[in-house]
Amino acid sequence: MLKRRRGVSTLIGVAFFLLIFMTGFAYYALMLQAGQRYDVVVQEMSEFDRRTLSEFVTITSVTRTPLNEINVTVRNDGASTVHLVLLGVHNDANNTQKYFDIDFYVKPAETLSDIRNTTIKVYDDQQLEIRLITEQGNVISATYARAPDVHVSYYGHASVDENPPSAKGSHSYYSAQQGGPDGILDMLTEENTATTTQNVSLIDQESFEGAWLPAGWSEDPAGNNWNRESQQSYDGSYSADFDGFLFPAFGNLQTPVLDASGAFAIYIDFWYMDDDLEAGEFLLEYYNGVGWNQIADLGSTANEDQWLNYVAKVTDSQYFVSDFRVRWAAVSVGNGEHAYTDLVNVVMETAASQFELDLEVKWTDVDFDEDNEWLCIYAGNQGAENLVVDIWDGGGWVTVIGDVVSGWNNVDVSPYLTSPTFYIRFRDEVPVSDGVEDSWEIDVVFLQVWTYTPP
Repeated sequence: MLKRRRGVSTLIGVAFFLLIFMTGFAYYALMLQAGQRYDVVVQEMSEFDRRTLSEFVTITSVTRTPLNEINVTVRNDGASTVHLVLLGVHNDANNTQKYFDIDFYVKPAETLSDIRNTTIKVYDDQQLEIRLITEQGNVISATYARAPDVHVSYYGHASVDENPPSAKGSHSYYSAQQGGPDGILDMLTEENTATTTQNVSLIDQESFEGAWLPAGWSEDPAGNNWNRESQQSYDGSYSADFDGFLFPAFGNLQTPVLDASGAFAIYIDFWYMDDDLEAGEFLLEYYNGVGWNQIADLGSTANEDQWLNYVAKVTDSQYFVSDFRVRWAAVSVGNGEHAYTDLVNVVMETAASQFELDLEVKWTDVDFDEDNEWLCIYAGNQGAENLVVDIWDGGGWVTVIGDVVSGWNNVDVSPYLTSPTFYIRFRDEVPVSDGVEDSWEIDVVFLQVWTYTPP
């Protein structure tokens, strides 16, 4: 019995010894791991401190862009690339500060400009503290301060005619351009520069009173149903008539070949009658030297069985050819249907109204060496034709505005403003073959120049 008790005691002792041993070993292992982690953290902190201390970035300038955005320039004098992650703006005047995310890398020995955030706007009379924060946590600061830019506006221009070509057109109230915008308008109006107009008759009152066919006229195909008819006439006793047939009939009546190569316009004038025709059965067509084009459907009129006058002015230059022709086409005309035409006139206009605009404006004693130099025009209602603005560069005119629109028209003219004297001109976009008079309203015209004041 005593032996058994000593055996149990021995086992308990052994177990207790093993427990103490294992506990000590686990503690030793934990301490070893903690030491290793500590060494890693110390090493990482040392590396972080080393990288932080190795950043040598300075702000060399803080300026403002034309869009009132901050523009920071930095230089990296260190040996490692620096990552800029935050841009801070501190305004002491109203005790505010804001930080904005940025993402710029500056390489060793590099100077980097245009560091900005487009949401940051700066204006005149501001003093700000600008801070750049690196990924390592370094803070780089600089002060931004600027006085207002001095803008000078030049309204003192004059209407002149000093550069070719000669002036054309007129002002209604030129002084209105020299102040505003105030709703007081100067209207620029084109001038008619044409000298003479000559009309040439190509077909003179052909009413089909003589032999059929009239001289130079033709049928296509020959011998179709077009004929001289006394049953209906607008002028005299006869007209040209196409009679329908039991089976649908076709045929063309064609004028002589007409030389319209010198035309500015062609006037077509004739009388016709739709006797029970349907749409598409009586067509008017022109020949352009290559092929026939349909111009009008004379069979679609609602006023049947009466004489109607067709009058047209042709200004499409495709018909200003030496073999221009007109024809009346009968298409699928049925029994009891008739097409008539009478008293045909074709007149060619060889010269016509020619409307042009060319009006100069001149500035003198202009400050021409500023950073920013703009031409500003505020316009009212504009004509159907585009109004163009050109600048005289010393040897010729250069277009800077191709189409003046209602409201503001602003353009940078610094490449051309190189002396105290400056010219522009207003002109029409279509200098030839312009038979329509246009006008344009101008409220104010001025030059504005200024230079950014450095911080």
